[in-house]
Amino acid sequence: MSRKQGWGAVLLLLCSLLLLGVTHRGTILGDQLFQAIGLSAWSDMEKRQGFHYSVIAGFILLVYSANLTIRYFRQRHRLVGRTVFLVCVAFFATFPYVTEQALVLMHRNDTGIDVVDVLKKDSRCSYATVDDTVPIQCSIRLVNYGGAAEQVQIRPLFREFGSEGIWSYVEVEFVHLTLDPRSNQVYGISFTTKPEERLRSTGVSGTAMSFGVEMIVNGEGKEVFME
Repeated sequence: MSRKQGWGAVLLLLCSLLLLGVTHRGTILGDQLFQAIGLSAWSDMEKRQGFHYSVIAGFILLVYSANLTIRYFRQRHRLVGRTVFLVCVAFFATFPYVTEQALVLMHRNDTGIDVVDVLKKDSRCSYATVDDTVPIQCSIRLVNYGGAAEQVQIRPLFREFGSEGIWSYVEVEFVHLTLDPRSNQVYGISFTTKPEERLRSTGVSGTAMSFGVEMIVNGEGKEVFME
């Protein structure tokens, strides 16, 4: 194997790691790269089920490129196999931190809705109807990438029970929060809904790990769903 081919294998190895890297938001970078070039990351993209094409491609490329890299460097470095393994472990361990710090650097002088985010990690909500309202207890991990404190209005969004369920007619009220500059922390938040007579006969309760969050900053809003 020539020198050019050897370093080409290293480049392929890096590409495979990027395809499989999990960001601090819990998303796979390969999914975003596939979508950016117009390819579906899943065989059933709507439900995110079936064959996970980006992961399959990344894993195949990882095995292939790692094998080529080891073959090229084995003559010079006896422990190259262990080195490649440790590099892969270090990459996956540090990649979430790197992606978060990249966004902090990118938004260091920005303010507004674009600098606030919600992460799926440690985020969950539980709820149970009480008379004509639904008290909701949530733990939500919120991030402020910017260098200034942000005043945020926030409320959870639920898709459970479909178009005929309680969330099709119940309105959750916003809660006001202040996010510290360059912060990433879990907030325990109590929400409630506006009174609705139809709730008296439902008796619905549950815990949601996959839900959405609506956020408003300075009149601008966005919705983020954590599937």
